[in-house]
Amino acid sequence: MASLTETAYYTRRGINIGAISVVLFILARMGLGYLYELWLALHPPPPPPPTVAFGVLPQINFPESTSSGSLVYSLETLNGRFPNLPSIGKVYFIAVPKENLQSINRSVEQAMKLRFTAEPSVITKTVRQWINPDNPLLSLRYNVATGNFIIKYDWANDSSIFDIKELPDKDTALLESKNFFNNLGLLPKELQEGKTQISFYRASVGAYTQAPSLSSADFVRIDYFRNNLDNLPLVGDMPNHSPLYIIYSGIKDEFRRMVEVHYVIWDIDKDTFATYPLKSIDEAWNDLKNGGAYISNQGTGGSNLINIRQIYLAYYYSDNPTSFLQPVYIFEGDKGFIAYVSAISKEWLKPAASLPSL
Repeated sequence: MASLTETAYYTRRGINIGAISVVLFILARMGLGYLYELWLALHPPPPPPPTVAFGVLPQINFPESTSSGSLVYSLETLNGRFPNLPSIGKVYFIAVPKENLQSINRSVEQAMKLRFTAEPSVITKTVRQWINPDNPLLSLRYNVATGNFIIKYDWANDSSIFDIKELPDKDTALLESKNFFNNLGLLPKELQEGKTQISFYRASVGAYTQAPSLSSADFVRIDYFRNNLDNLPLVGDMPNHSPLYIIYSGIKDEFRRMVEVHYVIWDIDKDTFATYPLKSIDEAWNDLKNGGAYISNQGTGGSNLINIRQIYLAYYYSDNPTSFLQPVYIFEGDKGFIAYVSAISKEWLKPAASLPSL
């Protein structure tokens, strides 16, 4: 029979061996976990295949742009190479409203709030135009289906609008624009709390040209931008402009203060989307070189040689009705050059239907 001393010895030894075994087991498990994570980092699993749940998509209906056929492009990114961009992207559903009696009544109510009380002209099946009875230079074009609208004052035929230049600064323009949209019940919370931008313009033969500062401007523009989606910006016809903006003159007259109001907003269903294969960046680059891009801004370089400095993905947020929010490649170059190329792989695109503008 073992003595008490022997029993205690073997008990202590068993405890020590057990403790060491537990420690070794924990270390081995941690080591295997680290090796597995390292293996996954070096051999990531392939992404799930695109769902293409919306079927073949309509091509993006870009506006007409300056022909890009004569331009020559040079890749001049920081490292001289294309960026590493994903091969699969999301496409979101946009619920475009249809015309009905309620939407027609709403358009009349909104026109009345805006002091357009005369009978409208029918421009298309869904677009009506009002002329202000107190100032015929002021017009309202309203889409009775979508609720989007444009107010314009024909300032080119009113030189007196430049007699006073009490232009709003950014805070004043933001306050005035928010009050305007809120009085109509039209500014969603996302835009109330989102990014805004102020820019300055001079009058030039009935058009706007960029001005360097408020002191040298004839007009002030305030843009409202939607939040990024999937960490990608939503861009309109120009990345630094939004389809939702107001342009102010320096005069305080109620009919001439806002020389342009452009209200275009779409209901993006962020819970309803499908994934689609994207063109490779090489393919998008070839589209650009072969004249298959929408030139948003040809820039001020005055040369046919365009140095492309930055390439990234964004969502194109159209002025015109569309059922899908689609990704595009953005190519940015020197002197303000900007071009868009549709990012969806060509086999999943069909010709775009011609849509009436607002």
